[in-house]
Amino acid sequence: MRQELNERLFKAYPTLLPPNRSLMESLMAFGCECGDGWYPIIDKLFSNLSMDPSLEVIQVKEKFGGLRVYLNSYTDEADRLIAEAELQALATCEVCGEEGTLGSTGYWLSTRCPKCAPPNWTPVKEEE
Repeated sequence: MRQELNERLFKAYPTLLPPNRSLMESLMAFGCECGDGWYPIIDKLFSNLSMDPSLEVIQVKEKFGGLRVYLNSYTDEADRLIAEAELQALATCEVCGEEGTLGSTGYWLSTRCPKCAPPNWTPVKEEE
């Protein structure tokens, strides 16, 4: 994610994203390790998670084409909110934020819209 968008998140959610954490405490020094298209999903998730002052975000990244958010501790509500954001990300292009689909280049999974998908990208078919 672009530095500008990461800075907006750090400024908006200082309790979730406390500054100056060591890499032993948090990987957020690297920022959100995903595309800009998921920024609105992450912003909404952080807005909801920030209602619990005991929570801190440890890492945000793309993995296997989906959004992953890790916290210092979990509640049932936090689990529900993260699961909801992860599902939304699987239907949203990680690059541009338009409607997307999980697909593969044969090597790498990603969630893309037709416009942002690489030439050899094909949608992953759900098992029946």
